[in-house]
Amino acid sequence: DLHHHCIYSSPVFGGDDDVVESPKEVANSMMAMGLRYGALSDHHNVLNHDYWRACKRDDFTPIVSKEISTSNGHVMQMGVEKDVIYKIPNDEHRTDEYLRAEFVRITDEIKANGGLPQINHPRDLQRSISWNPDFEDMLDIFETMEIWNGSAPMMVGSTDYAAYELWLKCLRRGLFLPATTGSDTHNIAADDYHVLYDNILDTYDLIKENKSELEEKYPEETHVFELICESLLPILEKWAETCLTSGGVRTYIHAGTDREPKNLLQTLKSGHSFLTNGPILIPTVNGKLPGEKLDGEKDLHIDIKLLSNRKLKKLEVHSENGLLKEIELDAKKENGFYDYSQKIDQTINSEDRFVYFIAKSDCTNLVISNPVICG
Repeated sequence: DLHHHCIYSSPVFGGDDDVVESPKEVANSMMAMGLRYGALSDHHNVLNHDYWRACKRDDFTPIVSKEISTSNGHVMQMGVEKDVIYKIPNDEHRTDEYLRAEFVRITDEIKANGGLPQINHPRDLQRSISWNPDFEDMLDIFETMEIWNGSAPMMVGSTDYAAYELWLKCLRRGLFLPATTGSDTHNIAADDYHVLYDNILDTYDLIKENKSELEEKYPEETHVFELICESLLPILEKWAETCLTSGGVRTYIHAGTDREPKNLLQTLKSGHSFLTNGPILIPTVNGKLPGEKLDGEKDLHIDIKLLSNRKLKKLEVHSENGLLKEIELDAKKENGFYDYSQKIDQTINSEDRFVYFIAKSDCTNLVISNPVICG
């Protein structure tokens, strides 16, 4: 889990988030979810670093981190001890030239200190924490991109899906920013959605009690709210129950036996990884893993390892030009999981420069690989 907060993001320590868990509680939460590494990425300060490093175990590697708040997006400084500061100017000095220079300065500082600069949730609804579209031409200053933030489901119309589309846009213009996930957990109990959910259902009950009157005065609004409650809320409730908390979404990396932070960050930067809230997806294409490059071959021999403890519906093969192949999945559950592993032969067009893979049932059971580069 590469994006998690603790009490050092709270107002007590100069932050804005109502977080109460200590670094040790976060580490225990991550380990209880089966995670082998994690970054604790508080806002505004690096006060968690000593406590976070102390959580190291034989089977868990803590990575020091900080989420840098700017007025045009959030930047992660993974693997850096010092407190990198983005200097937000006052209004009279607030020019695009200044803001761009600050982003270049802090990402250069992160790299110079052996860290990995990542752009977080680049399509958030809040403008101050979403990447400025005017600055898309300079995304190459980052080394990874969080396309799947655990605060929202990965589904069409969501902020995560918009981030996924931005990632694809970068790939199509030749910029490979390995994709990552992060839970962005502010509450390891993951029970804070209940209040909002119950309020929505209470409102829906009132609408049903006064439906005829509301349909006469507000026909479109009433219809839309009914659709939300009947079609969207059930999947959102399922997503909240299964995908929130530490490691609800996670980034698996092909790191070998070296679990020191430096190697883990290098593996993330290489894109030898996949993103998931459940299934395991390890594709090889002509013997190459995600993040690796083919030698110009267009006839692809694809070996898919795909395991899930819940049923999956389909496997998708994507290239630069869109969906290449969709495969309906079927398997029997054995030894506690479904094995959908298979081999695929696929020819791509000469202009296809990458292939990647998605397997899913819905947004609560989904896995996305980083791409194999085709040249």
